[in-house]
Amino acid sequence: MQVESLVGRFFRKEGTQDQVSRLFVLVTPTLIDAAGRPVHDPAHPPFDPATFPQKP
Repeated sequence: MQVESLVGRFFRKEGTQDQVSRLFVLVTPTLIDAAGRPVHDPAHPPFDPATFPQKP
């Protein structure tokens, strides 16, 4: 079973309606080591959070 169909079951409604709704899921990845500790200290991230990365 695909994840989309599994998650979609929780938001399914019976009946008809003309309203469109969207579900946004924001994911923030964190690199961890084998012990489960974050690789980077949150106070010193590996990038400047005030800037955006350049497009390739």
